Amino acid sequence: MSGIAKISKLRKQETEQITRRTSSPRKELYLKEDEQVFLASQATGNDDDPLFDAIELYTWPRPAGGLYNLYKHPKVDDSIVPDDQRASRKFAFWAYVFEVYHPTLTEYGRENGWEETPPSASGRTMFKETVNDFRVISFSYRYFDQIEQLYEDHGTIKHKILRIRRTGSGLYDTSYTIVDSNRTTEVPEPENPLPSIEEYFLEQYGEVEGLSASETSSSEPVNVTTKQEIEELF
Repeated sequence: MSGIAKISKLRKQETEQITRRTSSPRKELYLKEDEQVFLASQATGNDDDPLFDAIELYTWPRPAGGLYNLYKHPKVDDSIVPDDQRASRKFAFWAYVFEVYHPTLTEYGRENGWEETPPSASGRTMFKETVNDFRVISFSYRYFDQIEQLYEDHGTIKHKILRIRRTGSGLYDTSYTIVDSNRTTEVPEPENPLPSIEEYFLEQYGEVEGLSASETSSSEPVNVTTKQEIEELF
């Protein structure tokens, strides 16, 4: 098929794909350099809690820019993943995010009403983004000790209001600090049950749209996105 009918059919297929991808928007929250967030875990951290789980995710650059992401799971076909890619191992949990504090006011922040905070003792000003919504938080295993210590101290991490801060911007100087904020703000319950971490990642990263295994076997070098840039996202 060619001509008008072919283009019409292709456009309809593309629209349907976009609708499927956006009907359940992604809910992850990632911090940038010098940002901090106040949140309350919805997970207890107990062995039988599906809201706190380990995940493995393949991440590799798209030829035209951006990244492909694919969940490593028995139900997911990973034959399209390049042979030289290994899945990154992380833990993830659902949390209610109160606000994120940014070191600078961006154009997006102006348009969305970020509030300037009073200067701190050192004279530093931050910009508060009010979120008040449920988000998925994920970290590499090297930050698990901080969560584990909170769990051991309290017997649960559910509804503990945590302060998480990121410092650094590169692969080797980025770190996160996760502490109990000692805030006592009431934490709302979700209107509908949250999907398990496994269900969430299967839905969001269970396939890569428009990519076949043959497209990943090319030997042509791709230098659009560096490994450092990939790691900085997580």
